[in-house]
Order: sequence, then C-alpha cells, then structure tokens
Amino acid sequence: MMTDGWTKCPRKLRRSELFHRAEDFRLYGLLASEAMVKDGVKCGGMVLRKGQYVRSISYLREDLWFYNGQKKEYYHSSKIKRAIKRLETHGLIKAVACRYGFIFTVLPVDDKEADGLA
Repeated sequence: MMTDGWTKCPRKLRRSELFHRAEDFRLYGLLASEAMVKDGVKCGGMVLRKGQYVRSISYLREDLWFYNGQKKEYYHSSKIKRAIKRLETHGLIKAVACRYGFIFTVLPVDDKEADGLA
C-alpha cells in the first residue's frame, strides 16, 4: 500500500553509525514510508495498527533492488535479515513473524532517543 507524503527522519539518526550500511538505511526508509498512517487497516485477515507494515523477505528483496554498474542487483535474504536484527536491536522497529512474512512496527524516534545511536 503506497502512502503519499514524506517521512521525517531525525538528523542524529541519519548520522548514526547504524546507517553506514546502505541496506539498513534503505530498509528503515522503506518501512517508515510504507507503514500505515492510521489504525484499523485490514490486510489478509489481519487488522494493522498505525506504524505497521506486512512484507515477506522475498518481497523486501524486490523492493530494495539497486543498480550495480549496468545491472539490477538484489540483496541476499540473509543480508536483509541481519539488517532487520540491527534495526530491532537499536529499537527502531519490531518484527514479528506471521504467515505472510513479518509484521513490521516502526517505533517512534526523536532526536533525544537517537543520541544513544551515535
């Protein structure tokens, strides 16, 4: 589900060491921009709350493709899983397995909380 608008990313979060890996930054940006903006959105028999997004690893691979020189490349599933773990460890997201893949919850972050990430 596409949303219109922009996603606010605190400056200290963007400058943290966590986002030195491109896949972490890109994954967080994707999840934050695609997360539901209101409660009660139905998705495959589930009701999603504000800040949640459902996606499988294989679809995340497709969403996060990039050009390497002249050809289209995809991150390996293991690289995406490690990025998910890092984002969870730093308290930016919560990922819970479900039958469709994962329910990702983007947790609120402000500049005060992001101080610990630098």
